Amino acid sequence: MMLPQSIREAQPAKAVPLAEGQGRLRNMAAYIHSHYGEKRTLAELAARAAVSEREALRCFRKYFQQSPFEYLMGFRLNQAKAMLLETDLPITQISYRCGFSDSAYLGKQFKKAFGMTPLAFRNRYQSKQG
Repeated sequence: MMLPQSIREAQPAKAVPLAEGQGRLRNMAAYIHSHYGEKRTLAELAARAAVSEREALRCFRKYFQQSPFEYLMGFRLNQAKAMLLETDLPITQISYRCGFSDSAYLGKQFKKAFGMTPLAFRNRYQSKQG
């Protein structure tokens, strides 16, 4: 079953093609992808690319039209969405695995991005996947 576009992507980043030499942005995005479940700071993210915090912010705004935090939030929400569809893990466990401090915060952010709670999403789409 195809999910509606609004459900498929949380806070979509309208990525501009990366210019040659933008390895630092790739490094920062890869760091987010591999550490999205952990609390991380802008300083740690910038250090991975050997740039200042200000430069890290500038790079994300230029190429993704969003801050590193917004990018991280969208990635976390997409990971939570996948776990809701592909596992039977409790929502609280999914929230912790995706880096949310509790399930209420996941629920608030999920509803803001997708227009429904995580449980409503799971009930609506998980049974139609199989």
